[in-house]
Amino acid sequence: MKNRIIISLFLLTAFCAAPVFAQDKSKDLIIVEYAKLKEKFFVSQEKQCEIYDNDDVAGKPISLNIVNADIRDVLKEVTKQIGVEFEIDKSVGQVLITGTTEGSWNSVLSWLLASYGLEAQKQCPVLRIVKLDKTLAEQKIRGIGLDKSPLFTEVIKLKNLKLNYIAKKTASCNVEFEENTIRFAEIFKVFLTRRGAIEIDTRGNSLFITDKKDRAKLISDFVNFLDDSGFTLEELANEIAFEIE
Repeated sequence: MKNRIIISLFLLTAFCAAPVFAQDKSKDLIIVEYAKLKEKFFVSQEKQCEIYDNDDVAGKPISLNIVNADIRDVLKEVTKQIGVEFEIDKSVGQVLITGTTEGSWNSVLSWLLASYGLEAQKQCPVLRIVKLDKTLAEQKIRGIGLDKSPLFTEVIKLKNLKLNYIAKKTASCNVEFEENTIRFAEIFKVFLTRRGAIEIDTRGNSLFITDKKDRAKLISDFVNFLDDSGFTLEELANEIAFEIE
């Protein structure tokens, strides 16, 4: 009788532990697939300088929250986050910058510099910051983001994950999404080009990925992969999201 109890307890323990092992295995698989996706879109640290003026290649993601900071301090922060070194021409005086922006560092920096009459000249491994003629600066600002290649929208109807919004009685018609839903969508944001976008449709429990065709398709495939992973939205938005950043 004692042996039967021990065997029963062993079987019960093994049964309870199996889902945990499966979850750990699935988590490892997600990390591997995420790494594969990054390899398709991002370049190595050594080549970050070379892609500065190439809109078809996404640089490392960057987030800047600038309040009345000199351009030199802003560039130091870019170097800290990305690793790219800068050399500032003597003609560049004090340029105070204010703004919040995030995205691919090469797109963010190109727009930021042009907005303040500056540009970066590639002299890899460094970028040389110089003054930009006012007319050229305006033309560059207008030209940034005007890539004429067509965009495509992938509609992903989620089968297992549930997108949620917070019900609020307000005069505005804007929908406020639940924090986990926003975090989940932001997993894919880093892979978008400058013209790309992600839209959340809680009523249809769907994500709309708009971008260049090959990029939208790869992101869509990864969303579907996560939808079938066996994890909940909360787990993906919190525990998994932090591990694959």
